[in-house]
Amino acid sequence: MSFALESADTLCSAILIKDGLQQFSKIEDLSRLLIAIGSSKKLKVNVILKILKHITKYSEVLRHLTSNTHQLVEPSKYENVYYLFWACEDLLRRLGGVDRASANTDLKKQQLTQISSLLNSSLLHLSDNFQLYVCYLWRLLGFVNCLLRGL
Repeated sequence: MSFALESADTLCSAILIKDGLQQFSKIEDLSRLLIAIGSSKKLKVNVILKILKHITKYSEVLRHLTSNTHQLVEPSKYENVYYLFWACEDLLRRLGGVDRASANTDLKKQQLTQISSLLNSSLLHLSDNFQLYVCYLWRLLGFVNCLLRGL
């Protein structure tokens, strides 16, 4: 199990650092592999948390960039983070999909509240400069809030 989680963490990092026009199909393949690892019932919650850790870490980078006007956003990382959004959204959708009862046992209210606060912490600080990014954060937050209401 720990090897799979380390692999998921490595995949998240690899998705963010890929660069170049020919890399999009590779990044999509890495995202699909991340989703495949996260599709395991035992790993799903932990993979979601790993992805969210990378998303919130990147949110902190963006927050730092908004306060430091001399630094620019790396376009490749900014584009690639949306693949993490896509993977996380897919796993959250599967978690809250057909079988609500299993979602409730897999992801406890405390974990959902933690995820919600992680996403909320980035929203306000980034909403002026990174509207599309914040839109995706809100989208993930919507999935999390739906799961919270189901508990």
